Amino acid sequence: AVSHPSAAGRVFNVTDGGFHTLNEIIESICSALGRKPPRLSLPVGPIRIVAGLVETGCRVMGIMGGIVGTRSQFLRKLGHIPTIPGHVPIIPPVTTEMIDKYTEDIAVDGSLIQKELGFIPQYDLKAGWEETIRAMRACGAL
Repeated sequence: AVSHPSAAGRVFNVTDGGFHTLNEIIESICSALGRKPPRLSLPVGPIRIVAGLVETGCRVMGIMGGIVGTRSQFLRKLGHIPTIPGHVPIIPPVTTEMIDKYTEDIAVDGSLIQKELGFIPQYDLKAGWEETIRAMRACGAL
C-alpha cells in the first residue's frame, strides 16, 4: 500500500478492523517487548488540576508561552517563549493538553486505505506489535 501511486502525500489509518482500548494497545506493546504492562493508575482529575496550576504559574511569571499538545512540539516552540533574562524557560513535563490527548477516547476507521489502496490487514493487534518490535530490534532501532 505504501508504494501505491494514490498513497503519495496522503495519510491513512491502518487498522486490523477491530476497535481496541488504550489498555489493549499498551498490553500488546508490552507483551511484544516481553514486559508486564504498567499497573499504576493515577486519578486524571487531580493531575490535570496540578498541571493547569503549573502552566498558569509559568505564564504569570512570564517564563512560558503558549502550551502545545506534545513535549516535542513544545520544545520546537521554545524560540517563541518570553523569558526572564538569565532564566531558563520552564518546560512542564506534563501539560493539560497532553493529559487531554492521552486520555481521550477515539476510534479510527481503516476502510479508506482498504477501499482506495486495496490494503488487507495481515496482522491482528497483538501479532502486529510483535512483528513491529521484531523488525525494530532487527534494524537496531530497539
